[in-house]
Formats: sequence, C-alpha cells, structure tokens
Amino acid sequence: HKELLELVMAVETKEAKLMQGQADKILESFISTHALLEENAVEVAENAFDKVTNPISRLIISYILQDEKKHDFLMDALEKYYQEI
Repeated sequence: HKELLELVMAVETKEAKLMQGQADKILESFISTHALLEENAVEVAENAFDKVTNPISRLIISYILQDEKKHDFLMDALEKYYQEI
C-alpha cells in the first residue's frame, strides 16, 4: 500500500516525471499483481473467522476481512476503469 500511495501522491504533486500513460501502466501492473497475491484472501479470512472462538481473534480476523473486502472493491473499480479506457 505504501508504494501505491507514494506513486499516487507523486503523480498528483507532479514530483513524478512519468511519460504519458506510464502511471496508468504502473497502476495496471499493481492491479494485476494485487489480484494474484490476494486472490483468495476474503475466502481465507471468512473460513478463519468461522473457525476461531476467541473474541480477540475474531475481532482481528473481522478487521482483516473488512479490509480485504475494501481491497476487492477498489481493485474491481480500478480494473473496470482500465477496461473502459
């Protein structure tokens, strides 16, 4: 996440000297890589949540699950955007 945030901020503040379309290609690559790395993250978190009984463990897994769902939403939205351009 840190690298993506740094890229976005560099592009926004014009600190990054990227050629036209380079930022888009970097983001597209990030989306593809992220999708491969976290392909089953939501499913894994849901299965883990169903198996644990400790309240603190459930809280942590619940947090991770919500975070993974947010990632999926963002990645789906970005992927849709890049398919349309």
